Amino acid sequence: MGGFDDPLPSVESANRSWSLVNDGDAWKKKFSSGLQRFGMQADSIPPALSEENMLVEKSPARRFLILASRAAVTRPRYDLRLYWGSPIVSIRDIRGEFDQFGGAWVYRGRLTDKEVTGLTPTVTWPARDGTALSIFCSPDVVVGEPVTSH
Repeated sequence: MGGFDDPLPSVESANRSWSLVNDGDAWKKKFSSGLQRFGMQADSIPPALSEENMLVEKSPARRFLILASRAAVTRPRYDLRLYWGSPIVSIRDIRGEFDQFGGAWVYRGRLTDKEVTGLTPTVTWPARDGTALSIFCSPDVVVGEPVTSH
């Protein structure tokens, strides 16, 4: 809609992300993590709370699942991998995934963060707070020289 077209995920990549948040034990991990965060314990984890606690986790994956289902849209499809900072149900080894699969990686943070140490961004937009929005590309997708926008 409008002036921005979301990149469309392949069906396989959308299903991979959806499976991650719908793992049979994901809700238990999420609930246990919350208890731990507040210094609480529970003798049992009530299954009735499983969906309530997982809405935040499922939302980003659901969006791409919906986009993948739009078969009538004939734009290119991509192997998208969603890294959304959940301590419970997200891909934790982002650098390992990038090193293994390549592609383009959009990163918001400091260029001194351990996740990006040793990588040169293909393009970066610095922010006043010392962070930057950077795009890293593996050699198979790089065109031209790295740039910094001011």
